[in-house]
Amino acid sequence: MEDTRPERRGLRCLLQKQVAEQNKRPQSRTQRPGTAGILRKGIILNNQRPSTCQEKFCGYTKSLFTDEIDLLVMAAESGDIYLWEFDDSISGPFHDDSFSLDPEQHLMKVTMKENLLNHEKSDALINKHLAGFTCKKVLAGHFKAVTALVVVGRESGFSAVYLLSGGWDRRICVWDLLTHTLIETFCRPELDHWNNQRETACDGVIMDICYCPKRNEFAYASSDGKIYIRHFALASSEMTLENILRGHEAEVTSVVWHNLKDKWITGSEDGTIRIWSEDGAQCERILHTKEVVMCICIDQINGCIVAGVHDTIRVYDPDTLLLVQRNVGHTDLIRCIVHVPETKQYASVSWDRTVRLWKAYCKANQYSSVV
Repeated sequence: MEDTRPERRGLRCLLQKQVAEQNKRPQSRTQRPGTAGILRKGIILNNQRPSTCQEKFCGYTKSLFTDEIDLLVMAAESGDIYLWEFDDSISGPFHDDSFSLDPEQHLMKVTMKENLLNHEKSDALINKHLAGFTCKKVLAGHFKAVTALVVVGRESGFSAVYLLSGGWDRRICVWDLLTHTLIETFCRPELDHWNNQRETACDGVIMDICYCPKRNEFAYASSDGKIYIRHFALASSEMTLENILRGHEAEVTSVVWHNLKDKWITGSEDGTIRIWSEDGAQCERILHTKEVVMCICIDQINGCIVAGVHDTIRVYDPDTLLLVQRNVGHTDLIRCIVHVPETKQYASVSWDRTVRLWKAYCKANQYSSVV
């Protein structure tokens, strides 16, 4: 990625000296803040800088892929957001320069091409797009680790594709992914322009963020134990605070919108999963997991709540909240779970440095309708 020399965008590019100071991260146990939760401690402990590497090492904290514009967004603990795109100039067909080779070299090149084509046809392991997948832009708007990303696309009624990002600096930035520009940084209009808390969206670190297309609202989970729901807009003055979800007794690690039930669902280090009403006015149900909830995913077929509880995947029925499936195999904290409806699988990523695929839960009455 260093060889590609991607173009950098954002206000932070103009403040390199200030960023260098604010990006210093605690390395030892005595230096870490005492209020840091399991998730934030894990990011530090599991991204140790290699002693043999002379260059600055930076771990990734969050990633997502948007099908609408074929873009991979990857956030780093340095505060940068990397945009990976398909480059047709690299993934295009090879130029035939056989006329400049002698007969022996020409024969060797033809043989290599034939072997390559046979390999592609036999097991389809080589995709021409992968060769042209490059990092072209770096969005620099945060001063600390970025741990929350969500895309607001055209299907929500907007003319562009926007990215909402949040992290340890408690800032929320709105980016235009088509022009790679910073649209807005959330700020509190009630505070003075010179107040150092003006651009903070909450009292704690932003751990996760989610967008609700039905209500045009976004919710972000914080280490202060609260979830903030705001109206989505391109101007801070229009990002009105709709509600604050209170009830968790520890850091809130995950917040998702259940589009089949029209509910907000949150998970926390306090060992509970809470189901909130559509407007966030009240907590309707509480599911006790007795262990740290690291991430939550919604099964897009049956609406089950798929939770990464410590190192185990637990699947709960959305109506009865009964445990219907349990997947064991990871040896460390699970960081993310994704449901792939096309293959009927759950994909999980853990700090044990493995990506695992699991058979998704299927209700008995779904077997007749699922091909």
